[in-house]
Amino acid sequence: MMMRSLAVLAMAVVLLWTGTAQATSYLELRYSYCGPTEAAMVWRNTNVYEGNVYTGVYNLDLNPAPGSYCGDEAAALVAQAGAGHIIASFCMDVRQDAPQGTYQRYSIGAPEDAPVGGGNTPMGEAKADDLRRLFGGHWTGNFTNAEAGAFQAAVWEIINETSGDYNVYTGAFHIVETWGSGWGNLANAYLSNLEANALNMQLAALTNELSQDYALTVPGSGGQHNELPVPEPLTAVGMLLGVGCLVRYVRQRSAAWSGFVSRGPYVRV
Repeated sequence: MMMRSLAVLAMAVVLLWTGTAQATSYLELRYSYCGPTEAAMVWRNTNVYEGNVYTGVYNLDLNPAPGSYCGDEAAALVAQAGAGHIIASFCMDVRQDAPQGTYQRYSIGAPEDAPVGGGNTPMGEAKADDLRRLFGGHWTGNFTNAEAGAFQAAVWEIINETSGDYNVYTGAFHIVETWGSGWGNLANAYLSNLEANALNMQLAALTNELSQDYALTVPGSGGQHNELPVPEPLTAVGMLLGVGCLVRYVRQRSAAWSGFVSRGPYVRV
């Protein structure tokens, strides 16, 4: 009976810990502006016209207010954004609009699990690794308009192309430049040598079912994006209380059974 009770209590502690480990990492943001940027007409699924869109760095305004974010990565992003609360990202989703005006909550996760909502299908591990190679080989944080347009087009190409070959001018996903010219060739140059780039760039995806999703690097997060987020305060307290109750129970039962145990080992049959 004692062993069964201990097992139940231990399971409770494990469940508390699991709840802590799976606590959502999130932040609140709104779209601020696109720049540096070019623009392009975008087609998806070969002939589905998605519109004439900004093609460049998507600058996001993060909400720094207490309680508006949770997790190591969220804290790192807010800290990096500084006084202006603006951080650079790239759009992962050509189907949905960017949030403006009111802050919206975004989950922070791995790029392979994005984009979400709007009929999108998560890109999967192989494409996510290509995205990491793209960032690792070509993201400098200081783009010209043409470089920013090329990089964004390359991001969309990786996520949306189904033909097996990356080329922003042809295939299931393709573009036609409406600002500038020739920067699509630069996008193809980025895409042509992905395998030569090291697979060591730490990326996160900011996802919201109702709005555009974004890809970005997260400085200071201390490792892979599948790390456990920081426990939410109430969950952490619950876990500690569970551990405390287990310790107390074990001590009490040990005292009650000490006489029996001293006479020899107890074997369940």
